[in-house]
Amino acid sequence: NPAKDFVKILITHDRPYKALNTTLQIYDVTGRFIADKHMKQASLGNRTELTLNFVTDRIPINRGIYFIRIVLSTDGEKSTSKPIKLIIQ
Repeated sequence: NPAKDFVKILITHDRPYKALNTTLQIYDVTGRFIADKHMKQASLGNRTELTLNFVTDRIPINRGIYFIRIVLSTDGEKSTSKPIKLIIQ
């Protein structure tokens, strides 16, 4: 952080070796929803790397501060979420 065209987010979780359903929800500093990205991938341990490319994912953001809410779930289990701050330069 700060990012320009893309950001890689490394998350640590308690769902190793499961199919992860991940949603990245992007909000501006006023709390206005900007965009989201849904991903499904296999977890090869308790750490997973997520990539958010603002160009190829067509996410309309400019320079500034944003918040990303990471929502993580697996089939048949409750979801969990965590917010992070993102600075775009």
